Order: sequence, then structure tokens, then C-alpha cells
Amino acid sequence: MNTISEEYRKVLVDTHKGSGERGWGNTGSVKYLQPTLSLIDRYKAKEMLDYGAGWGGMKEALKTERPDVVVHEYEPARVEVAAPPEPCDFVVCHDVLEHIEPEFLDNVILDLKRVVSGMGYFSVCTVPALKKLSDGRNAHLIVEEFEWWLVKLAPHFHIRQARFYNSRQVSGDILVEKRCVR
Repeated sequence: MNTISEEYRKVLVDTHKGSGERGWGNTGSVKYLQPTLSLIDRYKAKEMLDYGAGWGGMKEALKTERPDVVVHEYEPARVEVAAPPEPCDFVVCHDVLEHIEPEFLDNVILDLKRVVSGMGYFSVCTVPALKKLSDGRNAHLIVEEFEWWLVKLAPHFHIRQARFYNSRQVSGDILVEKRCVR
């Protein structure tokens, strides 16, 4: 199951090269670090998968904040962590889904369903990005209302919490749990 085209993978690699070593993929480790730490504590997570890890800021932050948590990364634009990830009890996916090629979004959601073996903490941005890709496109390939994202995710996960405060908010977060097979 493809989750990204080779052409787009190359665009991401080129875009990230132009952003500097730590100039991309910072949302999770900045905006969502504190809620992620709270969820790690609440669910007593010992391992975490950062799905769409960017340059690795979340893993770097957790080395200091929760050094006992093993962090696995998946990032298709970094060769060393581009292999399909293994399932994990706690998965974060911050500011990633809006960057997915529209024709691969359903596959990415199915892959998230595969890797979330317990809880998942996702965030989405609902407006165009400030950054452009190396090919000139807006970095957010999918710009949709927060409710649209809930409808996309609901068939695959139990949605435990969804927060999008008001129309001036540009992003929201969603706590999901793996659906049990009966």
C-alpha cells in the first residue's frame, strides 16, 4: 500500500534541504510537546511512534523531558527512518495529514490505523501553510475544516477527544484509540 509517491518524496527531500537541518517539522516538538508529555504520563507510555517525524524534534525533546520513553520515528523524507513503521501503543502524528497527497490520504489513514495499537494523538492544520514546497505548491496539500478530518478518521478509530476552539483557530488536535475487532 503506497502512502507517498516517489515524485513527492523527492519534493519533500528538496524542500527540507532548503529549510536547513532543523527548519521543518517543528510543530509537534513546539506546539504539541506539553500535551504529548501529559498523554505519555496519563497512559504510562514506554514507547512512542512519531509518524511524520520531520527532522526529529519530538524525539530530541523527549530525550530531555522523558528520557525513559523509547521514541521510534517514521519520516518518508529521511532515508534512515523511511521504512514502514511497526505498530506502537502510543502514536503521535502532528501537522502531517494536511501535507499528504490527496490521492494517498486514505492509505495514510489506514496505515495509521495499522500502527496505532493503543492510543494516537493527531493534530491537523485547517488553513494554507506559510511555507511553499520546492515545486512551488503550498506545503498544505489538503486544506479542510476540522470537522472534515473527524469524519475521515471516525470510521477507523474511537475518537476520545477532539479540540478546535473557534473559527480563528488554525489547527486542532484529536485523541484516538484503536478500535477493537469483535
